[in-house]
Amino acid sequence: MKQNGHEWDINHKLKRYVADPLGFRSLLGAKDAMIVGDFVLQFLERAYWPDAAMMILVKSGSWDAYSSRGESA
Repeated sequence: MKQNGHEWDINHKLKRYVADPLGFRSLLGAKDAMIVGDFVLQFLERAYWPDAAMMILVKSGSWDAYSSRGESA
């Protein structure tokens, strides 16, 4: 695997899904939510799957509508 300096940079990886990774991570913490699934596997394996999705587990009732670009819906 070619090393590009971003393989362990979670904010760089999140930019594929959200415009503001720091704000998104803050929101995850505030809402007791966590990222699961393909995104986590890709990060830990330092892999890239073009059609991978990001799944988020959220405590019931704690998440307002949130678009994939990091803006309130």
